[in-house]
Amino acid sequence: ELFTRPISSFSILDTGCGEVTYTPTNNTQFATSYNWTVIPNTNVQILNQTDFESNITFPENTTTDSIVYTVQLISTTNNSCTDTTTQTVTIYPTPLVSFNPSTNIGCGPLNVVFTNTSNPFNGEDTSTMTFSWYIDGILQTGTTNFTYTFPDIFADTICYTVVLVGNTQHGCTSSDTTTICVYPEPIAELNLNSVNCFCAPLEISTLGITAIDYPQANIGIIWTVINSTGVTVQTGTGLNCPIWNIADQNDYVWVYIDAYNDCDTVQDSLYICTIEDPIAIFTISDSTGCHPLTVSTDTTGTTQNANYNWHVINQIGDTVQTYNSHQNSFTLTNTSNTTDSTYIIVLTVGDIATNCDSTLVSDTITVFHNPEALFTLSNTALCAPNSITVTELSITGDALSYIWTTVNTTPTINNPNLNSTTIDFLDNQTGSSNFYDVNLFVTDSRGCTDSNTYNVELFTRPISSFSILDTGCG
Repeated sequence: ELFTRPISSFSILDTGCGEVTYTPTNNTQFATSYNWTVIPNTNVQILNQTDFESNITFPENTTTDSIVYTVQLISTTNNSCTDTTTQTVTIYPTPLVSFNPSTNIGCGPLNVVFTNTSNPFNGEDTSTMTFSWYIDGILQTGTTNFTYTFPDIFADTICYTVVLVGNTQHGCTSSDTTTICVYPEPIAELNLNSVNCFCAPLEISTLGITAIDYPQANIGIIWTVINSTGVTVQTGTGLNCPIWNIADQNDYVWVYIDAYNDCDTVQDSLYICTIEDPIAIFTISDSTGCHPLTVSTDTTGTTQNANYNWHVINQIGDTVQTYNSHQNSFTLTNTSNTTDSTYIIVLTVGDIATNCDSTLVSDTITVFHNPEALFTLSNTALCAPNSITVTELSITGDALSYIWTTVNTTPTINNPNLNSTTIDFLDNQTGSSNFYDVNLFVTDSRGCTDSNTYNVELFTRPISSFSILDTGCG
C-alpha cells in the first residue's frame, strides 16, 4: 500500500513594516497536522506552531535595509507522510524621520525654518517619502521642508509642539518632535496712571508706586527719577519705587521705569508734583433764622482745584451733613417747638491724610424753633345763628402774637389778636349747612410762625310756615 502525501499550500502577505502580525491562509490538502517555522527566527513570534493557521508576528526592522523572512509549512498525514512549502515575507526598515529647526527659542513673532533630514533607508531617496507637518496637533503642510512664523502672547512665554510624520513608499511610518518657545515683548507698566499733587516735603516712595510684575515677560526693571531741571537724581531696580524727597513747593519729578528682556526694552512714566499749602476761606449769609434755615456760603479766596470737605456739626458734636465738593448753601433744621438748635460749618481744603490741608470753622449758627399753633373750639357743629369760643394751646419757648381769621369773612371775630376770643356766625336758612375754616396764625418774637385750621359746620335753621282757614262758625 502506497500512502498519499499531503499537498502543502498557503498564502501570506509578502511585505510589511514591523512590528506586524500576519495570519497565513492554509490551503493544504489531505494533512492532519502542521508545523510552522520562520527563517531567520530572531524575535519572530509564532503563536502556536502546530495550529492550522497560526498568527506570526514579525519584529520592527530597525536596520537600514529590508529583511526577507522565509515562512515554511510542513504538512503531515495520519500516516506520517509529509509535504513542505515556503513563502517569503519582506519587512522594510522603519525610516529615520528627523528635522532641524533654524532656532528653538526667540522673540515673537518668531520665524523658523525647518530642514528635513529624514532617511527612508533601504537604499532609497528621501524624495520617495511623503511628509506631514503638525503644530500643536494641527496639520500645516505636506511639503518636505517647512517655514513658519510663530506668534507671541501677552506677558508669557508660549511653547509650540512641532511634529513631522514621514511615510516611506512601503507604508513604513515614523515621526520626530521638537518644541519651539516664543518670548513675549517686555512690559513696562506702573500700578498708577497718575497721582495727585501733594504738599511739600513729599517722599515719593510713600505713594505706593510699584511696577506691575510680569515675571514671564521681563528680565528686570530699572527706575530713574529726573527732577524739574532735567537732572537724574535717583535710580533703582526691582518692583518698588526708589526713595526720593521733593523738598520744595510747586516742584515736580518724572519717574521712569524701563522693563527689559532679550527681545527689547520698553518704558512707562509717572509725573509727581508738589503744591502750595491750600487756604480755606468762607463766609456765611446768616447766623440766625427760623427752621428751616438756608445758609449761603461764599468761598472767595479759597484754594481752587483742591479737595473740599464740608462738615455740618450740631450742638452735641454729631456730624449731620458731609460733602466732598463745593457747596453754595446748607439747609439747617430744628424739629423742636421749644428749644433753639445750634450748628457750626467746617470747611477743610486739601488732604487731611497727608496733612496738606487747611480748615476753617464758621461762627455758631442758631436755628430758632418754630412754634406749633394749636387751639380748641367750644363747638364745631351748631345751629345758626350762634357763637363759639376759640382758645389757643400753642407750644413754644418764646412769646407769641396771634391772628384769628376765617376763610369766609361773614363771621365776626370779636378779638382777633387775643389768645382766646369768640366768633359770631350769622343766621343760616339756606336749607343746607354752611362750613367755615377757622385759622390761627402765631408768630414768636423772632418772627418764626406756624398756623392751624379747624372746620366749623353751621346747620341751617328751618323756615316755619303754615296756612289755615281764617273764618268760620263754631
